[in-house]
Amino acid sequence: ATLDSSDAGNDGEAIGNVTWVGDGKFGGALLFEGDESWVSVEDDPSLHFTAGTDFTAAVWLRTEMAGGDPPMILAKNYQPAGVNPWWALYYANQGKALDGSVSFFLRDAGGASYHIAGGPLVNDGSWHHITGTREGGTLRFYVDGVEEASMEDADFDVGTAPVPLHMMSHTNRWLIGSLDEVLLMRRALTADEIGGLMESGIELFLRVEARGKLTKEPALALFTPTGLTASGSTMVEALRSALGEEVVLFGGTAGDQWKFEKTHQFYGNEVMLDGAPFLLLSTP
Repeated sequence: ATLDSSDAGNDGEAIGNVTWVGDGKFGGALLFEGDESWVSVEDDPSLHFTAGTDFTAAVWLRTEMAGGDPPMILAKNYQPAGVNPWWALYYANQGKALDGSVSFFLRDAGGASYHIAGGPLVNDGSWHHITGTREGGTLRFYVDGVEEASMEDADFDVGTAPVPLHMMSHTNRWLIGSLDEVLLMRRALTADEIGGLMESGIELFLRVEARGKLTKEPALALFTPTGLTASGSTMVEALRSALGEEVVLFGGTAGDQWKFEKTHQFYGNEVMLDGAPFLLLSTP
């Protein structure tokens, strides 16, 4: 099974030649080797994007696939067969041909297509971040955090048929490559948020999302990095990103097995020395 790390419970089933590998963009990833290899997620109302519903679909993809019929990277309503209305992150160019390009494709209930593409080829064997958003009927498409295309007047139901959400498949077409950090949200992320997602990964991103719903800021945080080569300034930047600008950071670092005989202090963005474990206190 592939587990949903949100509260929605939309776990998936890996079907066919799918294996877990350790060299993902963030930890492990799923490797799809073709000849029937895909992930199926059962239909659920949380996966239906009706007219007026904003959404974001995002993945990390690594592939070298350069020929054949174009499959879909992440889609709903096109497996085991196409059922309108649907949406997809599509492994195809604007002309719906496979050449290493990617695109964002919606089709309404009447069969009209809304398809945007652009950006670099992604079949170089490196990890690439691919995102499609809809906000107020406007589609935007990003590759590696850069907006490459947009289109208006796309406010209609998509993905509402009782068929699975699917990954790396398109009827009998299979995308050979690796997939990591699949995200589906019922709001449109901004370009800055997509950049933050790319940098921090889903786990931290969702943690920050949840924190935004809290009525109180955290009062105490303990952070203990390992080793003596940690960058104090990087730690402060990461904590500032997670906790927000309104939280006051102060504390210190110590590299003497917690004896605290040689403790180096920091305040705000001023860090005296790189160090090992430190205690962080924050105020609400």
